[in-house]
Amino acid sequence: MPKNIKHICQNCKLYNMQDRHCSVIVLYEGKRMHPPTEPEDSCLFEEEFICLDEKGEKLEKWTPEIQEVKFWVEDPLTGERGGKEGIVKIQYPSSFFPYINSLKDL
Repeated sequence: MPKNIKHICQNCKLYNMQDRHCSVIVLYEGKRMHPPTEPEDSCLFEEEFICLDEKGEKLEKWTPEIQEVKFWVEDPLTGERGGKEGIVKIQYPSSFFPYINSLKDL
């Protein structure tokens, strides 16, 4: 019988106990950040959020989705990964930038 594990930060492999934050990187206004959390907090990515307009009226409900995105630096001559100089490569799911796919139809 499977264990019933409580969905809180301290039980998650993505929780950084030393720095007390979630290791999931959130892109906010072009900057990378880790949501600050406490070990007993519920998972931020399983909650439903509501977007409000300036008047406080509900625009939409949404649940965050975790998607894996990989970044690395590649040497332009050898194609090897590593180092701080070179070409930055990114690998992401096709749904990560939905507006880019619509530009292909133009």
